[in-house]
Amino acid sequence: MLTFMRILFRAVLVIAATVFMGSLLVAGAVVALAYSLWCLLRGQRPQWPKVFMGPLQHMQRRQHWSTAAHTGFSARGGDAGVVEGQARELR
Repeated sequence: MLTFMRILFRAVLVIAATVFMGSLLVAGAVVALAYSLWCLLRGQRPQWPKVFMGPLQHMQRRQHWSTAAHTGFSARGGDAGVVEGQARELR
């Protein structure tokens, strides 16, 4: 009898965990769909990495900066392709 109760208890826990994870999956899909539709209605492009990878941006691959890129000058003495100008944010 005790073995049957243990098996029943484990089965109930597995079913509850499955329902919980399924509901989280559905909720995430609904939020992603709502965000996509909201961006389309506003005429903007969804920025997924900004939404989902915001706290983890330090883990993204970054290009290794050379000394020339840091100083703005190449080894030949000229500029290293640095362009100055006004910048504006595009939405």
